[in-house]
Amino acid sequence: MSMRQRGFTLLEVMVALLLMGLFSVMAYRALDAVLQAEAHARGEIDRWRDLALTLGRLENDLNNAVAGVGGMQPRGFRLDADGLALAWDRLLPEDEAGGVRRVGYAYADGVLSRLLWREAAPIGELPLRTSVLPGLKSVLFRCLDGQGGWQASWPVTAADTGMPRAVEIVVELASGERIRRVLQVQ
Repeated sequence: MSMRQRGFTLLEVMVALLLMGLFSVMAYRALDAVLQAEAHARGEIDRWRDLALTLGRLENDLNNAVAGVGGMQPRGFRLDADGLALAWDRLLPEDEAGGVRRVGYAYADGVLSRLLWREAAPIGELPLRTSVLPGLKSVLFRCLDGQGGWQASWPVTAADTGMPRAVEIVVELASGERIRRVLQVQ
């Protein structure tokens, strides 16, 4: 047997190593692209889930809104004139021994927060503020009155002590998408 028939030449080994290296780099880049796409998809899923949960909680709070119970002094439904904050009294769930608590939502500095006052808190007491939806470009609330007109503030007049028929919330995400929901007030 001649020497040439027993093995590979140095050039053949170098070409094989080069090809194996190229395939490895291509496989790594493909895997990296898949992992980046998965991370982006998870971020989008989390963002939309958080938005859905926040809107669901807001809807639940509005479904339990009350104008006043028994001898309690209601503070009424309030929407600030700039449309960035609203608050009302709501019935507590049965597992919290019933009762009424003031809740609200306010937008400031790119964050939508849920406001929660202590049960039977005096007027003027500051609420507990919990960030529920960060990373927003804007949030705007409006109230639907009994005649079907949208109001930028509530109550419309000082003599008006009633509840709006519905609340509209328009959320603009940092990415530019706008979500509009109209939630009935019970």
